[in-house]
Amino acid sequence: MYKVIFFFLTFSLFVFASEDVFVFSQSNQILDKYQKTFLSDDNSLKPYEMNEDLFQKREKNVFGRTKKTVYSKLIILNDTNISHTFVLVNPRVGIDFLDIWVFKNNILDKQFLIGDMRPLKNRERISRYSVCEISLLPNESVKVFSKIYSTTNGVLESNWLMLEKNEFDKNTQNDLLWWGLYSGILIALIFYNFIYFTIIKDKAFLIHTIYAVTSFITYLALYEIFYYLDFTDNFLFLNELSYLGVYFSMILQMVLPLYFFNISKTNYKKIYYFLKFMIAIFSLLLIAYIGRIFHLFPIGFDIGSVFFAIGLVGNFIIVLYLVLQKEVGSFYYMFAKIFLIGSVFFTSYVVYGGFKESIFIASSITSFFILGEIFFITLALSTKVKTIKNQKENLEKIATLQNRYTHLGEYITFIVHQWRRPVSSLGAVVSNMKFTLQHDTINKNELLENLEDLQKITNDFNIITKEIHEQLSSNEDKEIVNLYDAIQKALNYFRNENLEVKYIFPNLDLIVNTYPASLNQLLIIFISNAINIFKLRDIKTPIITFIYKPHQLGFILTIKDNGGGVEKKVFKDIFTPLVSTTKEGFGIGLYIAIQIIQKKFEGTINIKNDKEGAAFDIVFKI
Repeated sequence: MYKVIFFFLTFSLFVFASEDVFVFSQSNQILDKYQKTFLSDDNSLKPYEMNEDLFQKREKNVFGRTKKTVYSKLIILNDTNISHTFVLVNPRVGIDFLDIWVFKNNILDKQFLIGDMRPLKNRERISRYSVCEISLLPNESVKVFSKIYSTTNGVLESNWLMLEKNEFDKNTQNDLLWWGLYSGILIALIFYNFIYFTIIKDKAFLIHTIYAVTSFITYLALYEIFYYLDFTDNFLFLNELSYLGVYFSMILQMVLPLYFFNISKTNYKKIYYFLKFMIAIFSLLLIAYIGRIFHLFPIGFDIGSVFFAIGLVGNFIIVLYLVLQKEVGSFYYMFAKIFLIGSVFFTSYVVYGGFKESIFIASSITSFFILGEIFFITLALSTKVKTIKNQKENLEKIATLQNRYTHLGEYITFIVHQWRRPVSSLGAVVSNMKFTLQHDTINKNELLENLEDLQKITNDFNIITKEIHEQLSSNEDKEIVNLYDAIQKALNYFRNENLEVKYIFPNLDLIVNTYPASLNQLLIIFISNAINIFKLRDIKTPIITFIYKPHQLGFILTIKDNGGGVEKKVFKDIFTPLVSTTKEGFGIGLYIAIQIIQKKFEGTINIKNDKEGAAFDIVFKI
């Protein structure tokens, strides 16, 4: 009975006391000016047990991480002539327990027991915010008491935002639309980066993809968007997920520059060791937090925050330095870090109550910062790929020229050898004709024979000139070629080499429709490489074997040698420019070979080692 008497006495005092009352006709919807609060170590108080003298107005109603319980009181008056249904919203996501009592005429009208540590089904509305819906008749008032407390050391806030029901629903829909758009764009960027990784196998794209996924999940957990998705109503799980995501994201933030800018001990030694140190620190913090989840050992948030700040600032300074060094993609990368720092500062600003304009806009701005960071890193990676592509195209041109110059000596040797015979014949005919003219022993038939010899010599010169032009020209048409004759023609360049040649052909009259000059250049490259290996490894009986097999696209020509095979250290990169199987080589020949095979013959090549040596299977498309 004494509790009931105390209850009515207390609320009579509340009604007649001089208090600030929020009225509907006022435009301000942030109610921090109209509420009174007090903090207590006791979290079991009920409204009728609260001493009114303890309530006081505060300039700031964000209390940080505190173990105390926050009690608040608010009076709302409908001074209009129509009924209103409004929604009271606490802007703080992650409040563990929030008890709300709504009194009309000193009688308890509604009670809301909500908060993230309570099942989501207890809420009248499925929302990531703590909300309660209240209806008021014309000239009716309510007194709202709330009790806010945390068991997970979260930030507490007693500010209230009041919205008309329709306006709240509209804001919620816009909120969902934004997060849907944000998620769609971010998922598209994630797929874009992953597809690029599968194509070019650049680990920077894979690391960035994982980072984007981690950031995406972290912010969905941090802002409790999973509540909308009905994914879970386990706040502890979301809380742990967000912190794990933060630590893991910082590890990836330190790893990405190593691969993006190819940072090593040789080029950026200090940066390399700083990033490695921070990777180790955040890895330990991640392990420590996992241990905290399973109650293995405690971890303080302060030390994690310190290293988080060091990593963030250090990473930005590194990027600024790399911009000054004009590293490819560093400019866009710097903008990404600016967006990340903006996200951290704005999130901190929101967490500690600085941003009151709109709780819906606050999280959207944060997600926009994250989207900007992911976008600019993607742009930086794309710029890097474009630059590498241009460098590769220039390298191809240089390599093509280098290959031509490399074989120019062989062409000249071949030209000299080919021209020796017709030049000698020409000299003999000219001498014979000169002798005949000097001694007046002109014979008509003999003169005709000499002229025919001159015609043959001219034809030989034309044939040789055509072959030289084909070798040095990039424009050629397909022709019907005897494959055996084409191989013999290439072998003529190396006729002075002690070389045994074997053919595994169905017959020696294999006719193919192909580009003769390109085929000749291709054969010369493989024969020349094999001879270099023979000499390097001192192979006593060097053998090159040519094997023909039909294929659904055309035919396969296998070029096999007994030089001992390709070393494992260069096996995977043997067709990469500047990778050579010999110390004297430039690493250009096989790179040119694969370019010819892919672009000219639209084929493929496969290399394998057997007991005797290397075998190159070349597929020619007809």
